[in-house]
Amino acid sequence: MKSRWKQAWLDEKNKIVSFHCIEDSRVYRAEETHFWDYIMGLTRSGYRIQ
Repeated sequence: MKSRWKQAWLDEKNKIVSFHCIEDSRVYRAEETHFWDYIMGLTRSGYRIQ
């Protein structure tokens, strides 16, 4: 089975996760299962999805 990769931009100052490029952010990229675990963890710690 082929791995699927996902990416999101993380604005750590404003606690935002975006699926589109945002200024002053870092890109997080991982295989799909790890990606969603990490993103859900961020939302539980106060990040908003934009």
